[in-house]
Amino acid sequence: MAPAWNAWMANLTRHTHRPRYFARRSAINQLALLIAFGVAGQALHQAGAGVLRCFVILFFVAFAARLASVVALLWQADLEPMPASSLSEVRVVRRAQRAWRGSDFQVPAYLCALAFGTHLAAPFFTPYMLRELGLDYRTFAALSATSILAKAITLSCCHHLGERFGLERLLRWAGAGVALTPVIWAGSSELGVLIIAHVLGGAVWAAVEYASYQLLLEAAPGELTAEYFSISNCMTGLAQVTGATCGAYLLGQHTLSYTELFVASAALRALPLACFASAVRGRHFPLPLRELYQRFAGLRAPGVPRPILVATELPRSLGNRTTEPPPAL
Repeated sequence: MAPAWNAWMANLTRHTHRPRYFARRSAINQLALLIAFGVAGQALHQAGAGVLRCFVILFFVAFAARLASVVALLWQADLEPMPASSLSEVRVVRRAQRAWRGSDFQVPAYLCALAFGTHLAAPFFTPYMLRELGLDYRTFAALSATSILAKAITLSCCHHLGERFGLERLLRWAGAGVALTPVIWAGSSELGVLIIAHVLGGAVWAAVEYASYQLLLEAAPGELTAEYFSISNCMTGLAQVTGATCGAYLLGQHTLSYTELFVASAALRALPLACFASAVRGRHFPLPLRELYQRFAGLRAPGVPRPILVATELPRSLGNRTTEPPPAL
């Protein structure tokens, strides 16, 4: 469902200010998640012997909420009809090939590598806190709620951060925070340190999800948005499964301890960030530096052919990124 939803959202938000819209929308979603998490946890805590009945009620409420979301989706307009030029290429494989060959996959590749490094350790933070550190459920729930709250607050600010620093720079700095978070986990098991780790993790992951989704929307071709997101989601999903399987094997075979696995995850999160940063570093050079580079590149010795310079488009301001898309928790 996710690729079709992403393509639909790209169409629905074509004439809106996407950065501001998605920042507010994501922040509201996180606040709703925090409220639902707190209410459900409190209900289970007070259920006592009737915990099974409480679970049934919670599942029914969740079912009703999803039905309400279906009704809300039905109120929205559908996608525009497919252009006649693309009706001849109805085969999924052929359209996927067009999306693969004609799209920029730098951000999906970074997210794929990041997903592998993240899920090498992500499934094991919960057993580490409950089993190794011996935290009670109330403390565990409070830490989880802290992370959700930090994510909601950060998402409400991501629009302004993206306007000031740019989406790619925001993604790079947030990716550095994502790589640093497991190191904090491995450094100490004190409650104060865990709070810092949850606050930092919620904040940087909010920025990564926001910036990466905006960049994906910009990179997706207009006629092949669903195919572009399908390929991206497939890459990320395979990386998640592979990373989690490798992490489970390393822990199961006692090759690495929890803290060593967290350090390995931090290293594997930082490696794709370095590759991504080096790939996009020259895109946002100031114009005088670009002109200086072109002048040096234009120098040639007698008899040497003059190099052909490809002009680089100046970065557009974030406030003007509301045109038709060229293509998250």
